[in-house]
Amino acid sequence: MRGVFKSLRGLLVILFIFLIPGMVYAADDAYLEYKNIKSNGELSNNWFGAGTYIQTTMQNVSNYSFDIIGYNLDDSSVYTLDISSDFVSDSKDYTGRELMNGVSISRNDGDSVIRFTLHPKGSNEIVKVKASESTIAPEMRFRFNDNFNSTEIDNLYKKIISKGKIYLNSIKVEDKYLESAISSSLSKYNTDNLWVYGYCYDDKCSLNINDTSKDWRRKEYEVEYVFKDADPIVLDKVNKYLKKFNHSYDDIVDSLYALDDLENINFKYASLKENDDNINVLNSAINYSSELQKILDYGNLTAILDSRAGWGEQFTAGGFGFLNLLYDGIIYGVVEPVGVKQVNTLYIPDDTVDSREEYIKAALKRVRNYLPKAKVELVYAGSIDDLSIEGDIVKVEDIVDVNKTLGEYYTLTIDGKSFSFFIVKDSSKMKTPSMNTVDLKTNIKINSDSYEVPLDSKVNVNLLNSDSKEYKKIMEKLKLTSGMSVDLKLYSDLAGSYVTKLSNGNFMVYVPLEEKYLGKDLNAYYIKDDGTIEIHKVNVENGYAVFETNHFSTYTIGEISTVNPVTSDGILKNIIMAVISVGGLLFIVCKYKKIKL
Repeated sequence: MRGVFKSLRGLLVILFIFLIPGMVYAADDAYLEYKNIKSNGELSNNWFGAGTYIQTTMQNVSNYSFDIIGYNLDDSSVYTLDISSDFVSDSKDYTGRELMNGVSISRNDGDSVIRFTLHPKGSNEIVKVKASESTIAPEMRFRFNDNFNSTEIDNLYKKIISKGKIYLNSIKVEDKYLESAISSSLSKYNTDNLWVYGYCYDDKCSLNINDTSKDWRRKEYEVEYVFKDADPIVLDKVNKYLKKFNHSYDDIVDSLYALDDLENINFKYASLKENDDNINVLNSAINYSSELQKILDYGNLTAILDSRAGWGEQFTAGGFGFLNLLYDGIIYGVVEPVGVKQVNTLYIPDDTVDSREEYIKAALKRVRNYLPKAKVELVYAGSIDDLSIEGDIVKVEDIVDVNKTLGEYYTLTIDGKSFSFFIVKDSSKMKTPSMNTVDLKTNIKINSDSYEVPLDSKVNVNLLNSDSKEYKKIMEKLKLTSGMSVDLKLYSDLAGSYVTKLSNGNFMVYVPLEEKYLGKDLNAYYIKDDGTIEIHKVNVENGYAVFETNHFSTYTIGEISTVNPVTSDGILKNIIMAVISVGGLLFIVCKYKKIKL
């Protein structure tokens, strides 16, 4: 998006420098390059980008040396190299010619973060540092980690380690993706100021904990990781899905999965209580994109986006990097590069009259119809032309087709939280969100178009064994000789909770039938806590038992019993019939005895 990317948290921009040629410099710009960086006489290649500077970590080492080579400097001009640390501050002058010929520096600064900047003598202008083939940064930093207070880091390490091992919710994936799988599995331990990641290299595995409040100082521990065993059925399907991703970093900006219109509204409604800059929330947006879910055949896989780059703007936000696919909380595969972009655009019908009032009316109608219980407001906020003069922060043409707007943008408020939105007249892009989820092992499917269901919801299935006590108890209660009993749950990763019941709308449930039930008249039975039985009519479609419900629990699909189960509806029916019978009997007796009522 040509300069749209901005940091939401340090993590996003840290690795962004090395992934995308976005921070480009002109070929004739003056810059420095640091080469032959050594610690204790050995070459140090442990580069790490963080925000607006480049740094190399030389843990527990204080002796270092490096070469500076200048490019496109003025031969005769004098430049000042400033060196500062926690306890050292000095400067030295060099001519442009000296720097372009190369200058070697050797130092012993002890435990510290040492900063190097070069500027023309007497000027505050900084000569930037070449970070990679296409990026530059204002300064160079070397960081040492020895002798700092690591009590908080050590306490977190003790929480993670168990009997000398770290047990991961991940199978062992390909080596090139192992760092992402390990780090994603460890991400649950991240705090506001501690960032955890791990990797394995040359048969040695490490756990790293960074303290962002202490200039990203870190401790590294040599550990043993224990991986989960893979379910072969799930692994086979995940591997097939992974082959569908074929993006490269060269085209990643154009191949991000879109989240717009009412799908974006569903995500925003589900995350109203979350912080806008929470990286886990931003990464979870990818699970709300129907584009991605179609690739995964709506399988009940949760996608964890391990963002290595990202941005947050007035009308758009997103990230990209490694995509981890999880089944039942276990990482089964990783692929890169994959990403998502949220676009705050509402689409309205093509026949909408071209006026501000009608645009707002049409967009507001769609949002209110979709969120009937939310307080929704939509008002004019300004002209798109005014946005464009702000410079490179907003590139409207990358977000919206301006020709299909009134040249305006608007403020949408949902339950007190406000967002900037465009309104675009384009019927073809109007989306009606529908939550679809399919269990990879049983092929049980659930869908719902209720706004109460977050689009990242995934079905969790437990088929009851016919030999279990619970199954036999259900059969006895229903007076059935056999049936298919299944415990259904629906879990939203963003909400961190189960979706158990709807107050608005229903779920459609599809259960593949065993052959012996085909051609039979079936019901879906649910035994309530009070012992009464709730009956749902079953239709058979393409080998599936299909029924409708507004809540989840254990359902049993079986033949319509010849002995009517006792249901709440049945009890009421029996009472009514009894009243009618008694009334009829009284009428007959009274008539026979000629008694007036």
